[in-house]
Amino acid sequence: IHLASYPRAKIVHQNPLLGTDNIIGGTINLLEHCQKFGVKRFVLVSSSMIYGNFQDGVKEGDDTKPLNIYGEAKLTAERFCKHYQKFYGVEYVIARPSGVYGPGDIPDRVVTTFYDQAINNKTITVHKGIGAVDFTYVEDAADGIIRCATQPGAANLSFNISSGEGTELKRLAEEIVSITDSQSEIVVEGRNQMYPARGALDISRAQDLLGYRPQTSLLKGLNKYHEWYQENQI
Repeated sequence: IHLASYPRAKIVHQNPLLGTDNIIGGTINLLEHCQKFGVKRFVLVSSSMIYGNFQDGVKEGDDTKPLNIYGEAKLTAERFCKHYQKFYGVEYVIARPSGVYGPGDIPDRVVTTFYDQAINNKTITVHKGIGAVDFTYVEDAADGIIRCATQPGAANLSFNISSGEGTELKRLAEEIVSITDSQSEIVVEGRNQMYPARGALDISRAQDLLGYRPQTSLLKGLNKYHEWYQENQI
């Protein structure tokens, strides 16, 4: 299960040479070793960023038009998986998560940032125009990825692994302000051009072929994360 790549578009945008080598070169390196040592299945954890701009209901076979270097690199890594399957017989499965959050999250991702600002009663800045993000609690994402690795019917397919529900960033901020009993002001600014307009992913393929069933609603997940965050402020 290949999770060894940068988790943020911002990191890759700031250093494209390092970022693309990490995502693309790292994937090729692992595929080479899978071929060499006869690994039964290779699971690439990709990203919903490969779709570019999309609306609610995007499916795995829909157009892929990334808008940033991170999305392009992840899509290229996916293509190498398909090449290695075609030419060398390396079985693959691609998982495409979206907006993963929860215990262990890194400091500058959106949910963690909003919590830090809310707990400290700082202004929360929300960028408009990106639609609704399909936030996925980390335990649900992990379950979906494990199913990609273990279900026989998943071979050589891609799967959206998310909650299947979209949440606007303003609503996310409002929920976090409420949970933390914060005095933070929420300010809406213009769109961040590095990120595509997004919505909810269609997870019906994962439900049908993997038996994937997300268990954690946004509100439940935010409360669980808040409990952890209070004990482990990062």
